[in-house]
Amino acid sequence: MTTEAPQVNLTSPFGDKNVPETPQPTEVPVQGKIPEWVEGILYRTGLGKFSVVRPDGTIFHFHHPFDGLSMIHRFEIRKSDTTKVYYSSRHVANGVEKRIGQKDSTLVFFGPDPCKTVFGKVQSVWNQVRDQGKGTIARRMEEDAQGENINVTVTPNFPLSREMEETFHEDHGLALVVKTDGNMLQLLDKDTLEPKKVFTYGHVDKNPVLGGRFAAAHHQEDTETGEFFNFILEPFPVATWHVFSLKKGEKEEKARVFDQVRWNLSSYKGLLPLNPSYSHSFFLTKNYVILPNWSYYFRWNVLGVLWYGNAYESLKWDPEVPTLFHVLCRKTGKHVATYMSDPAFAFHTANAWDEEEVTYNGKVKRNIFMDVCTYKDTGIIEASFEFGRMKEHEGRGTYGSVDINKVKPASYVHKKGTGTRRGEDRPVSELRRYKLSDVPTPDLPESEFRPVQPRTAGYQLMCYDIDLARFNPLYHLKPYRYLWGTTASQLEPTIPGHETIILSALTKRDLNEPEKTKRWDAVNCSASEPVFIPRPGAEAEDDGVILSLVNQMLTGEITEKCFLLVLDASSMKEVARAEVGNFHAKTVHGSFVDGNRKAVSIN
Repeated sequence: MTTEAPQVNLTSPFGDKNVPETPQPTEVPVQGKIPEWVEGILYRTGLGKFSVVRPDGTIFHFHHPFDGLSMIHRFEIRKSDTTKVYYSSRHVANGVEKRIGQKDSTLVFFGPDPCKTVFGKVQSVWNQVRDQGKGTIARRMEEDAQGENINVTVTPNFPLSREMEETFHEDHGLALVVKTDGNMLQLLDKDTLEPKKVFTYGHVDKNPVLGGRFAAAHHQEDTETGEFFNFILEPFPVATWHVFSLKKGEKEEKARVFDQVRWNLSSYKGLLPLNPSYSHSFFLTKNYVILPNWSYYFRWNVLGVLWYGNAYESLKWDPEVPTLFHVLCRKTGKHVATYMSDPAFAFHTANAWDEEEVTYNGKVKRNIFMDVCTYKDTGIIEASFEFGRMKEHEGRGTYGSVDINKVKPASYVHKKGTGTRRGEDRPVSELRRYKLSDVPTPDLPESEFRPVQPRTAGYQLMCYDIDLARFNPLYHLKPYRYLWGTTASQLEPTIPGHETIILSALTKRDLNEPEKTKRWDAVNCSASEPVFIPRPGAEAEDDGVILSLVNQMLTGEITEKCFLLVLDASSMKEVARAEVGNFHAKTVHGSFVDGNRKAVSIN
């Protein structure tokens, strides 16, 4: 969206202000006492600029807050006589700002541009096709370390190739990168946060399938084996997923590519091409990789992105299409099964694991359990236009249904004490625990991967109203009990206009005894994704602290403030806070490393 403005107004139409950067580490005041054992660095990705002043004096405003230009925040917690916190931050997409100033029509955002005409769309399609043919994108990646907007997840200890480590003077295994849902990553200096390189997974390994268009913003890791997992989605001409892993610690990082996923293996009847769904994250267990194929997918196998020039209008919610879960064996790399369930959508998975079950006749079968913050439709996408605020609206229409005789929709078990589902005026997540029963072993004949009767995934409803979920990383790939996340505030606001903020409080959920829910909730405050840090040597699963960056609204001369909140993870009581500044920092995800820069809690 472009507006003519005689004055520089750096507040976007949806009310977000550009965030100031703090390039030099600055000690910030601490209230309370941070536990002595908490030492290391918290990195958080964020959205820093929502309005850009062009050279001609016009102002470009992003129509969707997800498109805010990337910003990285760094909190270093140091031990001395007293624990000190040093804060720094940096805008890391200045090249994109320059492209906006040049009115680059090849820029693709999440939200639509209501000012773009049909002629403008045709011109944009032509320019994108032309630039790919001329190698403009590849050349920009080589020349400009800030030429793309990469703003979702931050990953310390990323497995760069040895060649890249030597070129960019990175300590082996300690690289810091930022990722998004496209196959683009940004290498940052882990101390100064200065951008060094934009690259793809194809730069890490030369396997041609790793140069595809999409990847998950959230990867998976097995810390015991040292494996890093992700997938590449190539949506055209037929939707195809390429799961791959990188082995950390090897002399030369070499990708292992699994069998491609192109078909629905839930039954013989289902051997049809797949829809290229929007998958922000996926699941990993000790023996399997599981790809969710949600009922929210790219129109025309992603050709819609060329026409619309944005993700929002290019994606389609189809309530007649079931959710699919594609299961790949980690040992053999084979796609061994697909399970069907009701139409759904999710951004964020939680934990997953697999275990053996001995049946009454002595047969041993293996089942998979997967926890995920699920929505019954894409109302959360609509709500995201207000970046946590949701205006009153008409109903979204009825949910579509799947023919029960054809696909046997999943049943679910409601767990007592999950809490009351709040009003339907906002999207409310369901923490579902899906069960994939009797997963085929890879030594079966390939024909048995496609059963006569459809494989379906049932689920247990664990609780409502939690997203951006984190758990104790020591319990990754294992059965676990506690989950922390964001949830709706239950407090009445004192400042007008603040009443519709959603997911602004923090919650701790006991998945064994849901009635024991605990929360942190403060008036006029909006908390970000909680990062759980386990106490070294702890025996209890919830023994640790929670770190969350909180925005607060105030009355008076100063109206905005943000602070780093430190909670006792067991009681959810505040133990300390570090005052960051008189502004709101819009952050998305975070990761924590210890004093030796080794990963402790990764998103």
